[in-house]
Amino acid sequence: MNENRIWYIHLKNKLKHLMFIALLSCLWFGCNEVSDRYAPVYEFFPEAELSHVLIEEQKIIEVRIDPVDSSGVIQTLDTMAGGDFLIHIGDSLVTVYNGRQSILILDTETGQTLGQYTFTGRGPGEYQRIDQLLYSNGYFLIVDASLGKVIRFDSRFQFLEEYEIRDMFPQSGFAYRHPLFFYPVNSDPDYLIKKLFLNNPDVNPGFHKRIISIGKQPSGYNRVLMDVNGQGDLLVTAIQMPLLFMYGSDTSVDRLIRLHYSEFEMEEEQVEFDQGVGQRVLVNPPPVEIETDQVIRGRNLISGLLYRDDEVMLIHSGMITLLRTDGNEFHHVKSIRVFDQDGEPFYPMYMAWIDDDIYLSSKFRDYIVRLDPSSLYR
Repeated sequence: MNENRIWYIHLKNKLKHLMFIALLSCLWFGCNEVSDRYAPVYEFFPEAELSHVLIEEQKIIEVRIDPVDSSGVIQTLDTMAGGDFLIHIGDSLVTVYNGRQSILILDTETGQTLGQYTFTGRGPGEYQRIDQLLYSNGYFLIVDASLGKVIRFDSRFQFLEEYEIRDMFPQSGFAYRHPLFFYPVNSDPDYLIKKLFLNNPDVNPGFHKRIISIGKQPSGYNRVLMDVNGQGDLLVTAIQMPLLFMYGSDTSVDRLIRLHYSEFEMEEEQVEFDQGVGQRVLVNPPPVEIETDQVIRGRNLISGLLYRDDEVMLIHSGMITLLRTDGNEFHHVKSIRVFDQDGEPFYPMYMAWIDDDIYLSSKFRDYIVRLDPSSLYR
């Protein structure tokens, strides 16, 4: 038997005392014995109230792009392929293209180009690569992790100032609600996120506990996405786990939400040969740290997150899902899966959600999808 697998079995036996949490899953599935692979993570957040949300198959609707009828639930805006990020401001959409070197402004009705900006370099107001583009209250932020700085522009991309932040982790997401800036950190031994007030140079202590220690595997479980709502409440999700962590205006987690959906229920870890890397790899290990030089392959479960006052929009499993809270409990409202005019799935990679419009984009498509969000509530 593979040495790593023997190690896992031994460690799982040690963690049996955590498995009582998995009994909560039976409320959804009516089972007698279910092991929840994410139970070890719950122990890191003992102060958080744990709740479960089921993404119901019967609430998943499918819509297809109709090249003839552009007045219905779904429309398209022709643009260029290869865009990253998507921000909706007034009558404009802002995206990043040209290998994350340039900024493109598009008209929300026609997709026509309204403006283009490139600020590559190493001087003030310049970047080598756009690792994240954010917008809040009339200001844009551009994150360049390689240069260790965050650049602030006004709404017309006039340079204002920049901030030196050396320990950013660009494989996770960022969040911005001016003047609050949340960023993922790379070398904090205990925490994954820090908070900075842009009008105050002092960085607050780290928060959101590190799941896997530095230097150990599977480190993919440390990757997060986050967004902050109008009240300054922060929502964090794990990219490789179906978990949402809800923070209030401080840095203590109030609620932990375990999402249940067929594609979130991972198979047991296994070792298999990967032709792409030319060696055997460990696939889907649980979120329990090990020391190993073996290649590990995990699967991203959640790739997009937007947080409005009492609503959450997620990109996962090739679709978008809306969750809404009634009091303290979230529930699944609807999910939408988009198909193109040939019946092929449109896999959204980025989304913007402002008032009466939802926009979806993919760097592999030469158009942006616009949805009527009222279709989510039918």
